[in-house]
Amino acid sequence: MKIDKAKMVGWFSPLQLLRTGWEVAISTIFGKHADNRLLEAALNPNPKDLYYDLSNPENNSGDFWIDYVSDVGDGWNSTYTVAYYLSQPTLKLDAEETKRGNLLVFGGDEIYPTAKTESYKQKLVKPYQTAFPDKAVINSPIVFAIPGNHDWYDSLTSFKQIFCRKQPFAGWQTIQERSYFAVSLPHHWWLFGTDIQLSSLMDEPQLEYFKQVMKVVKKDPQARIILCNAEPYWIYSKVNENDNGNTQKAMEIFQGRILEGRVALYLAGDLHHYRRHENSLKKKHKIISGGGGAFLHPTHRQNVEKIGKNSIYDLKESFPDEVVSRQLCWQNLWFCWKNPWFGLVTGFLYLFNAIAYGLPSGDGFWTDLKITLVHTFTRDFALIWVLINLIGLFYFTDKNTKFYQRILTTIVHALFHFASLFTISWLFLKIFNGSSGGDSVNNYLLFKLMVLIFMGGYLVGSTLLGIYLLVTLNLFGWNQNEAFASLSIEDYKNFLRLKITEDELTIYPVGISKVSRNWKPGENGKSKLEPDDKKASLPQLIEEPIRIKRDEVLSEDPNKFSASEKKEEERIQALKKHEKKIEF
Repeated sequence: MKIDKAKMVGWFSPLQLLRTGWEVAISTIFGKHADNRLLEAALNPNPKDLYYDLSNPENNSGDFWIDYVSDVGDGWNSTYTVAYYLSQPTLKLDAEETKRGNLLVFGGDEIYPTAKTESYKQKLVKPYQTAFPDKAVINSPIVFAIPGNHDWYDSLTSFKQIFCRKQPFAGWQTIQERSYFAVSLPHHWWLFGTDIQLSSLMDEPQLEYFKQVMKVVKKDPQARIILCNAEPYWIYSKVNENDNGNTQKAMEIFQGRILEGRVALYLAGDLHHYRRHENSLKKKHKIISGGGGAFLHPTHRQNVEKIGKNSIYDLKESFPDEVVSRQLCWQNLWFCWKNPWFGLVTGFLYLFNAIAYGLPSGDGFWTDLKITLVHTFTRDFALIWVLINLIGLFYFTDKNTKFYQRILTTIVHALFHFASLFTISWLFLKIFNGSSGGDSVNNYLLFKLMVLIFMGGYLVGSTLLGIYLLVTLNLFGWNQNEAFASLSIEDYKNFLRLKITEDELTIYPVGISKVSRNWKPGENGKSKLEPDDKKASLPQLIEEPIRIKRDEVLSEDPNKFSASEKKEEERIQALKKHEKKIEF
């Protein structure tokens, strides 16, 4: 069976960086002024169903299963491994026997790096069709999806074609009409999915939609909510130094004033690992499960042992654990090997800088260094290159650090590259016994020197960048995204399996430490391909199943929010009045 198997996205590939940067810039500009959600709400102001009712007697008579997966649509091996195990009718996890979900929820970022119809087909639709063909079952389970920022890069055009047209998605069936939804589940549970667009914004029609749904929810005093959000605001508001707190405040207003504190379980992706926080007093949980296929994110060097202000949540589990995460970061020593195309960038930068600063004579090291420094700060062209380098390194430095830290880090980073460039140039000239800028340097020697400086920049420059990422993350906790995007780790995937019974919600966090790299034709008549890799790991529980007794979950007092957050809500709405949006 021939399948076009996608590789993991090479985030440090120069062409990939240019394409992604351009598409992100364009979509961000137009997304803020042409919000597809507003058009969608205007064209369909009164949807046929306010919410989707899956709480029928047939489902109530037994257990109801939900599968949750987020951040999918990347490399074939990681995406298909998760899709394969999600699609199996049953899955044994240690001593627990679990069933495929009656409902599958995609929690955001269904494609990487940017949204295109062809990319969705190759990286999302094809893996899930192969794992769970549309004729594998008679009564298809249902699938819902919320978009993440990567889905928004084409203004949700491709996302809506797949998930909002009431057509089959592999062996599942889509029924949603908008990019957000509310689903009534058995045994007094509800599932809400929000759409926060590109900049953590929630539009006014969406807020009004959930207000109308809550009129139904409030009729049932036992009702509790599972809330799916594309981003874990509770983590970002904690770790981001530059976060002004509006994201968390606005979300608290939403879940407090509109949802009236009935949320028992918060689910999110965007960070590509598993992490669970618990409020033991209120019996509530906040879980990140972003391991559906995209590259792994680190779990170490983040101060998230405790999160929240009004309600404190304690960190209970991470996958992979911090020890493994720290060890994986050391792979950045092989940055040049893992990101071969990026070496072209550092190679050319070293070459251009060598031309700008002037070549040493190859005689005395310290004398040549002094001369080079004088040339660097007395030549206009050299000074321009110094500024370009510093600006570039400044913007590469973690934006969530303090300003003085960014300045110091930029200077140190630049000095290491300058020292590396000077040493490479001096050694090669010493070997060739050449001199800088004089008639004694013939064209052939100059060409050979330029080639060697480029090669030195390719190897040493990119290796220094890898060391920079290793040091800044493992010592200071900076560059969390860049330090692991460079590694494109396809292992340590995860998803959630939820079981709803009459009085309890059970969460099975499923981890796969090593995904399969080899595949063979399926023999069970269901999946077209199945794992054929002895080194691959079988799915296992990341931690013991989390059990939430519905009657033990404490609801918030909505009056508390209306009193304490009223001014903040009015301020945020005033800021967004011209856009008719509320900031998250």
